[in-house]
Amino acid sequence: MDYTRQRAWFDPSTTNAAATIVGCGGIGSFAAFALAKLGVQTLKLVDFDTVDRHNIPNQLFEPDQLGELKVSALAANISSATGVYPIGVNAPLQDGVPRSPIVVSALDSMAARADLWEQVRYKLDVRLFLDGRLGGEHVVLYSVDPSNPTDVAGYEATLHSDANGEDLPCTARSIIDIGFAVGSLITRAVRRYYAHELATPMVYLNQQTLDIFKGGWHT
Repeated sequence: MDYTRQRAWFDPSTTNAAATIVGCGGIGSFAAFALAKLGVQTLKLVDFDTVDRHNIPNQLFEPDQLGELKVSALAANISSATGVYPIGVNAPLQDGVPRSPIVVSALDSMAARADLWEQVRYKLDVRLFLDGRLGGEHVVLYSVDPSNPTDVAGYEATLHSDANGEDLPCTARSIIDIGFAVGSLITRAVRRYYAHELATPMVYLNQQTLDIFKGGWHT
């Protein structure tokens, strides 16, 4: 891979970048693919689901991968397209996730996010925790330093029960452009972290109106 045209922002030859992506679906498949294209050489993919028919239009899987483990199918697609060979972990969240300096929450329930957060909070080997959330055409990305008490308090104020979340119909839960949008925001956060730039605690994107907002913690 020739990274000449992007080295002003991220140079894989001088950056020992690593990330764990937990969830390989409508958020994680795009984030993992984009991070590999960026040049993140150490990627760990965590999921225990298989590729279903409804995953093909809005996730980065191919029709002939139906029934395969998501971690295996996504790793194969990434390695074919980028030369990066992710490590797939086919295990439930409760078994524990392999930590990296960056951990990406690409999960589809608040309960699962809370479980993952418990595994990374105040862990010194996790320097950045990224939580992507989708709701229809709305995207939110939280960027958290799990060792910073201000970040911890701010992020925990965003956690709520699944019962208090937006209940969308099945036909309005995931579409391809939203996946690319959240993958882009996650990749931006990763390259800014390795450039030693300040993280933006919260980024909100309304894909329907193309409005984007950013801000700090509200505790």
